[in-house]
Amino acid sequence: PVSRELLLAIARGETPDPLVNLVVQALMGWRWWNDRDAAVAPVWINIYPDAAPDFIGVWGQYEPELDRPVKVAVQRLGRSIAMENKQQLKEWLGFRGWKLNELTPNRTRRAVVVNWVLHYLKSHGIELL
Repeated sequence: PVSRELLLAIARGETPDPLVNLVVQALMGWRWWNDRDAAVAPVWINIYPDAAPDFIGVWGQYEPELDRPVKVAVQRLGRSIAMENKQQLKEWLGFRGWKLNELTPNRTRRAVVVNWVLHYLKSHGIELL
């Protein structure tokens, strides 16, 4: 289950990157043990028909040729959040973010993922534990 503690740990960078991807991908409907049971929304499955996208990438490897698919995926994820839900990380979790000089692609992507998860929970009427 998705909890407040888990989401804060993701935002703060205290969880492994693969776990961050697993949380958002599972909520999106991807199933790794049986692709036939996937319940991925058509908007995502049409863009990523072969596999769930990577929303985090590899820490410290931001060369454009390697990082572009990740950057595009997280931008799409961010754009899929309803405007009224764009500040959920701050509003629901009280997360204040980082100073400008502390920002990294990894931290920014984690914030987008957490905001998307909170948007998903809110739009599906799911309480945060």
